[in-house]
Amino acid sequence: MPVPPDRIASYLLRSRIEGPVCLEAEEIVLLRARRSAAESEAASLSDHSGALEDAYEKSLRREDDKLSEIVLIQNILSPIRRLPLEILSQIFEHVCLPKYHERPDEDVINTTFALCQVCIAWRMAAYTTPAIWSQICIELDKKPETFSGNVTWVKEWLTRSQGLPLDIYLFLIDVWDVVTQDVKDRVNECLDFILNFHSQIRTLDLSGYPPFFIPLFRLPRASMPLLESVSIRVTDYDNDDDSIENLIQQHPFVEVLLGAPRLQTLKIQECECQMSILQGLALPVEQLTSLEIRADKKSVFDPIAYLNMLRQCTNLRSLKIGFPRRTTRHLSLFGSHNSFPILLPSLKSLDILDGYYGGEFLSCFSAPLLKDLTLRMFGEANISDLLTALSGLQSRSMTILSSLALQVILNLNMNSVSRNLVAILAIFPTLDEFRLSAISIGIPFFFQNLQSSSWSLQPSGWTVVETSILRI
Repeated sequence: MPVPPDRIASYLLRSRIEGPVCLEAEEIVLLRARRSAAESEAASLSDHSGALEDAYEKSLRREDDKLSEIVLIQNILSPIRRLPLEILSQIFEHVCLPKYHERPDEDVINTTFALCQVCIAWRMAAYTTPAIWSQICIELDKKPETFSGNVTWVKEWLTRSQGLPLDIYLFLIDVWDVVTQDVKDRVNECLDFILNFHSQIRTLDLSGYPPFFIPLFRLPRASMPLLESVSIRVTDYDNDDDSIENLIQQHPFVEVLLGAPRLQTLKIQECECQMSILQGLALPVEQLTSLEIRADKKSVFDPIAYLNMLRQCTNLRSLKIGFPRRTTRHLSLFGSHNSFPILLPSLKSLDILDGYYGGEFLSCFSAPLLKDLTLRMFGEANISDLLTALSGLQSRSMTILSSLALQVILNLNMNSVSRNLVAILAIFPTLDEFRLSAISIGIPFFFQNLQSSSWSLQPSGWTVVETSILRI
C-alpha cells in the first residue's frame, strides 16, 4: 500500500517535532532518498557559492586596483605635477618664509612641517628646498611643547639648509623661571645643536636669563664669519649663581662677536639687571652702523659702559638708546663726558628712549650729519633742560635736522612748556616735520601758541603734526 504523501509533508512542514513519530518502512525509505537528494543539492550549491565568493573577492581586488589606478592617473594629470621643482620650491619659500624680511615666528616651523605631511612628493620637494630650513624661530612661552620631547629635529632642520646662511630666533624669557629642569636641559641641548652650525649663522636673536647664554659665550672669536645682525635680550636672575655678575665673572672677556666682518647691526636689551652685560662682552663697535642699547627702569647699574662704547662707534648711522633708570653716578658721569664730547661723525638717526637722562646725554656728544631725532618720555621738569641740551648740540654739530619727534608728559602749566617747545623748534630752522606725542589736558593750546607766535624762522610748507594725544 503506497505511503500517503500528505502525511510525510505534514512532518516536513513542522518547524520542530514534539511528539513520537510513527513511520512505515516505505516512509523511511522515501525520507532517506529525499535526504540524499537534499544533501547532493546542498553540496552543489556550496561549490557554487565558493566560486561566487572567489569571484566576488577577485572583483573587489580588481575594483581596488582600478581605484588606485584612477588616483595615480589623477596625480599624473594634476597641474602641480607638471611644475618644475624649481618653481615648486619657490612656492614653498613664499609660503614658509616671512614677508619683507620680517622676523619669523612659530608659524615658520608649523607651516613647513604641514607642507611635508601633504604627500611624499611634497616632502621630498621641501627637503630639497634649503631656504625654508634656513630660518628657525622658537618661542618657549607660546609653544612649550617644543621641548617636551626629543629635540634632535632641530639638528635635522638646520642640516637641510645645505650650508645657507641661518637666521636664528630663540625667545626663552617669560616662562623660564617656571619650566621644569627637564625642559631647561632640552633648551640647552637645542642651543648646542644650533651652535654646531655657528659658521652659517647670519642673524642671531636670543632672549633669556644669563645661564642660557653660556654656550654662546664659550665660542671663540671668528666663530661666526657670516654674522650680520645680533639681538640679545637678557633678564637678570634673582639667584646669585645665575646672575649676570656671576656670568661675567665666569666669562670676563667674551670674544664670540669679534672676527665677524659683516656684523653691522646690534641690539641689546637689559631687564632688571644689576650689571650691564656689556662689561664682559667684547664688540666690534667700529664697524657697527645700527645700534640699539637699552635698560629698563628696574635695572640698576652704571651706564658708563654705554658711553665708553659710543666713543668708538665711528661708523654708526642709527642709534636707539635708553639708560638704566636708577643709578647714583649719572650726574658726575655725564658731567665728565661733557668736557670731552662723544663724536658720532656718521650718525643720521637718534632715538632717545627715556627722557630721564635724555637731556644730559644730548650734552655729551655731537653729530654733524644728524637728520632724524626722536626724544621720548620727556616730562615738564626737564623740558627746559632739553632746550639747553639741544641748543648745545646744535652749536657743536651744526646739523641740518629734517625731522624731530617729541614725546612729552605735561600737566596743567602749559605756558612755560609751550614757550620752551617753540624755542626748541626755532633751534632747527631746517625742519620738514615735527611730531608731538603728549599726555596732557591742554595740549591743543601749544599748537595755538605755535601758530600765533611771531616765529620768523618757519619756512613755507613747514607742517606740524599732532599725534597720539591723550587728554586726561
